[in-house]
Amino acid sequence: MAARAAIPLFILTVVSAASHVDKNAAEAAADALLVRGSRLQAGGRFSEAAQLYRRAAATNPQDWIAHYNTGVSLSAIGQEQKAGAYYLAALRIAPRQCDVRNNYANLLLKVHGAATPVRTAFQEAVATCPRHSNLHFNYGNLLANSGHAAAAVRHYEAALRIDPRNAMAYTNQGGLLMMESYQVGIASSAQWATLMTEAQRALQAALVLQPIPMALSNLVEVNKQLCNWRRSRYMYARLRQDIASQLRKGQPPSLSAMQALTYPLSAAMLLHINTARTNAQASAGRLRLPQPHPAVPHGKLRVGFASHDLRLDHPVCVCTHSLMRLLGKHTARHEAVVYFSSPSDGSELRVRLEREVKVWRDISTAAPEAALRRMRSDALNILIEMNGHTAGSRIALLAQQPAPIMLSFFGFASTIGGSVVQYALLDYSVVPPDLAPNFSEKPVLMPSSYYANDYAFFGAPPAALTVAQGRHMYPERPLEGRLVLVNTNHLYKLGPGIVDVWANINRRVRDSVLWLVQTYRPARDMVTKEARARGMGRRSIAWSMRVGITEHIARTTRADLFLDTPLYNAHTVATDTLWAGVPLLTIVGETMSSRVGLSIVSAVFDHSRGSSALAMGTVKEYEDGASRLAMPIKSA
Repeated sequence: MAARAAIPLFILTVVSAASHVDKNAAEAAADALLVRGSRLQAGGRFSEAAQLYRRAAATNPQDWIAHYNTGVSLSAIGQEQKAGAYYLAALRIAPRQCDVRNNYANLLLKVHGAATPVRTAFQEAVATCPRHSNLHFNYGNLLANSGHAAAAVRHYEAALRIDPRNAMAYTNQGGLLMMESYQVGIASSAQWATLMTEAQRALQAALVLQPIPMALSNLVEVNKQLCNWRRSRYMYARLRQDIASQLRKGQPPSLSAMQALTYPLSAAMLLHINTARTNAQASAGRLRLPQPHPAVPHGKLRVGFASHDLRLDHPVCVCTHSLMRLLGKHTARHEAVVYFSSPSDGSELRVRLEREVKVWRDISTAAPEAALRRMRSDALNILIEMNGHTAGSRIALLAQQPAPIMLSFFGFASTIGGSVVQYALLDYSVVPPDLAPNFSEKPVLMPSSYYANDYAFFGAPPAALTVAQGRHMYPERPLEGRLVLVNTNHLYKLGPGIVDVWANINRRVRDSVLWLVQTYRPARDMVTKEARARGMGRRSIAWSMRVGITEHIARTTRADLFLDTPLYNAHTVATDTLWAGVPLLTIVGETMSSRVGLSIVSAVFDHSRGSSALAMGTVKEYEDGASRLAMPIKSA
């Protein structure tokens, strides 16, 4: 659930006219023009300033400052080609002037992107000016945007050695280290911990120097991943203030849409966040293609599915593959086209999708224009979009109307925002009428749960493996003879409030044990510390490692009751748990992501009886419900 580090505007430099002695008449005249030009430039009158700077350069052709400041002014009014010529003239006169090299390299980047000549210009500039902080910072930004995170971090570090008060360098360094930790993942818990801790340190340093919203939002995310809840209430209050300020200015907030779903934010604020982000992405990615013609009638309903997550390790694919395979077989009434926007993982599930769906397109490497042309040529009636604001989303492409009707489904537990997508496939539990105004899409309500799932691919619910068979799957301490309360969600869904409640349940239900799943050891250690501080002893909490889906469901059968998390419920984990035959107690919030548990248990149990016993509206009801449900299980 990752936040992209913000890369700010490049730092540019304007050089004022120096005071010289023993000037000749031409030099004196040029200096006078430079002084007048710098005053105009300070007042934002760049076009007029450029005229004076040009006259100064013509009057004294050997004055590099005149050429350089002309370039700065021309660049400010969008005349990049002319600006570049003046920067080059300045460099021919003064090749070791670092500010000139900095601005020229940035200009090339603006015009040409991260092309090889641009990288070469930065490399030459850094080699010539190794003590220029802004050059290292700007080159770090280029590298970061080009996917060279480790090299970017090194240049941020170089910038900070020269200028330890560069708050943006700390901010970008911290964001990149956080992103690197996501790439490392569970392959190396130790490396993940090192990267997260370094990110935390960098972001804290940035905030000491300057209240940068991106630094705060990334620090909140890092602390959430580490389960470091110290001062969390204060930091969330500051985060809400930053979000409100950015929205008032018409800016998309600095946190990612997926991060926002796991924070204590209102449904109304999520709508504003997602709308701002959608509008920004749609505007930035506007394509130069004509508006689509109405879909050509072809006698059948043609439906498209588009997702970046069609692979074995992602819930979107695991839960919806049967739906796509079913519609993908085609009938006399409909046809389906599946668009893969990520490369194949080679898994049996992906291969089966490609084999059984009659028409599918791999657009994972297609440029936006090519992907849009492909979709329009397929003459879709409806496009079902399954990403929302998750990784790999293509909001800019959706904004170009690849189909006359577009519907969001499953992949993102909130509104997309804006006017890009007209409909959302939901149900009454996740979006009741009083919460519908917090969706920009018109809800299309399923009669039961919208949350699709299909476990036929994995076979019948497996029986619990013996400890000998699955020693690596179970906690270090045996669970036999204990009432097992389980939560197999990622630990970032936890918070101090829910641990308070679980500690109270543990005290009320004697001889119970809370079974949690570790992804990263540092987060586990922090949760254990928090639980101990609330009176939960060594025997009250048990840990196991993450395993594959089949093993995960098999071992869940050993639990007695699943205790859900409030801000972001168990979603696919909830259906896994019920498939394993374990009841799930959820707590219902205001946002869609905090109501999915209600949707799932309401689909499994009778609305008037079962769901009311398993879906609670308040923390007290949740605590009392867990204690009440545990009693008959314990006595059985």
